Amino acid sequence: MPILKRPSPRAYRYAQLLAEGYSKGLAARLAGYSPSTARNPGRAIHAQPGVSYLLHKALGPRSQVWGLGNGLEATKLEIRPIFRKTDHGWEKVRGKYAVEVVPDQRVRLKYLELTFKALGWIK
Repeated sequence: MPILKRPSPRAYRYAQLLAEGYSKGLAARLAGYSPSTARNPGRAIHAQPGVSYLLHKALGPRSQVWGLGNGLEATKLEIRPIFRKTDHGWEKVRGKYAVEVVPDQRVRLKYLELTFKALGWIK
């Protein structure tokens, strides 16, 4: 195992808050990071040596499936033209569209595949 630099006390607090269920941004602010760092904690905090290992230890198996919840809720907009019945059949109404939010099954499947690969359940 490589030798890792010891994470800062703020990083320990950040990992503890994430384990308690706080969002990344709020956990960063409560741990004492600046607002600009809290807006993008992945770049500033997670890139520190040893912090990834600390987060993995604090979160346990949840760290492997961090984004699965968002991926399984993926949606997309479907835009369809509106038709009306006339004496000659159906015709498309110009400039009128129906917009519907539907599940994005392709993205959801991709998230599941990536998660199962990360867990080692599939190759």
